[in-house]
Order: sequence, then C-alpha cells, then structure tokens
Amino acid sequence: MTNKKTAQARKQQQAVNAGKGAPTRSRPPTKRPKGAKARQAASARRNRIVAMFAIGFVIMLALYIAFGGRRPSSAPVPTTSGGDAAAVAAVTSVPGSALDAVGVPSSAAALTALPAGTTALTSGGKPEVFYIGAEYCPYCAAQRWPLIVALSRFGAFSGLTTSFSAGPPEDPANVPSFTFHGSTYTSQYISFVPLETETRTRAPLETPTAEQNALVSQFNPQGSIPFMLIGSLFSHVGASFAPSVLTGTQADIASKLSDPANSTTQLIDGNANVITAGICRLTGDQPTDVCTSSAVKAAAGKLPGA
Repeated sequence: MTNKKTAQARKQQQAVNAGKGAPTRSRPPTKRPKGAKARQAASARRNRIVAMFAIGFVIMLALYIAFGGRRPSSAPVPTTSGGDAAAVAAVTSVPGSALDAVGVPSSAAALTALPAGTTALTSGGKPEVFYIGAEYCPYCAAQRWPLIVALSRFGAFSGLTTSFSAGPPEDPANVPSFTFHGSTYTSQYISFVPLETETRTRAPLETPTAEQNALVSQFNPQGSIPFMLIGSLFSHVGASFAPSVLTGTQADIASKLSDPANSTTQLIDGNANVITAGICRLTGDQPTDVCTSSAVKAAAGKLPGA
C-alpha cells in the first residue's frame, strides 16, 4: 500500500514538472560597490596626468634634438630697440684718429689680388664693392664690422639694422652684428652692392643675379661666405678674424671702437684700415683725407702689387 502511494505521488510530481517546467534559480541584481564613481574620477585624473607627462616628454625630446643636445646660447636675440640706433651711429662714425692709432696689426687679414685684365666691376657709373653673405652665418657677422667701418669713410648708410647670427647648433652662435638687408648706401666715390642670401633661420632672403653668380663662380668657386670683391682689383673670402671674439651687444662693441687699446677694436679697426686701403686703390686715392691718413697709407703699402 505504501509503495502504491509513493508511486502515485511520484507520478503526480512528474505531471506537475511536465506542465510547469523545471524550476529555475534567479540571479540577484548586481549592486555597484559604494564609491565607484569616486574611483572612476580618480582613475580619469591619473590618466590625464600620465598623458600630460608623456606630452611634456615628447616636447623636451624634440627640443633636445632641435638643439643638437646643446643648451641654447644665453646671448640676446635680435632686437630693433633704441640701442640699435646707438650701435649703428657708433660703427658708422669711428674717428680717423682711433683708426690711425690702431694702424695695421700683424694679425690683419690680407686682400687677394685679382688677375690682371679682370673686367671692371662697376655699378651706377662708379666702381663697385660687392659683398655676399647670409644673416645666419657667424663669419659673415664678424666681417660686416670692419666692412661697415671702412665703407662709412666713403659714404653713408641708411636703414642699417642690428642682427645676430643663428643660434645653436651654429658655432659660434648668436654673434652680434648688423644686416645689410633693407639698407641703402650712398657715396660719390663707389657703389656698394650687398646680398644677404638667407635669414637668421636659413629662410631664403635675397637671390643673386646671373652676373653675380658668375662672379662668385669665377673668383670664389667654393661658394664660401662671406665673399667680397673690391672692384676688379681685390677679393676676400671668409672673416678677417674669429667671430668668437665678438661678445656682448652691438652697442657694447661699437662703443669701444674709439678705444685703440681695446683688443676687439684692434681687430675691427685694423682690418677696416686694410679694406679702406683697397677701396682707396679703386677710387684713385679719393677722398684725400681718408686715403692719405697714416693707417691707410701703412695698409696700402701691404696690399698685393704695392
């Protein structure tokens, strides 16, 4: 009897299961741990900080590569402040007495004589002094100093402004100087034709003509700068002295050009006397007061073919 009741109970349970399906176990709803929003915000902040450090590292690496692994020079950058006017005034008005006191130092660079029969170089009906350089070039920066001093004895500049050679990795970097770009020169004796082919950042600036390129190819086949021609008589390639001696501002250097005891002044004024002597040969010793001065006569005696 008992077995029959058990069997009937089993059959009834199986019928129930078949009609309603097997019972399922439901999963309790997931609860967000307390403080989850705060943890997400903190994680976002950490990610932003990491990203900022990564960007900063990339920028520093780019600067390191750009400067060749060297620290930027502490020299001042180009300016057009009032100090420039003082520097231009001083470099274009060096007293003849100071130039005579300096004379021709043994370290002064010599000019090179051009071959006899070289075609006369003229411009505007006057003998031409031709210069080609670039604003980034430290050797051009040095050579402009004696060239400006010498040319100022034959005429006058307008629009002459200060400049610096390029920064690192140029070596030396940031040499204080002037630029001929944008300037004009007037003289009753000579014409001055300068070219600055590139800016301080090496961007194209002034383009030589076909005739000027021919002069460079003929008398300066290496294409070195700075390069100067004094008519059809003399040439000069490179700087007359090391540009590294030019320290401080243009106004600092120019203010000492009247002091013949100053070592930098001796280099600038002494080489200016040599250039002046070369130009005097070109002008037939005009103007007389310049070309018969003691320093210029001494320099003339050392010119090629003297």
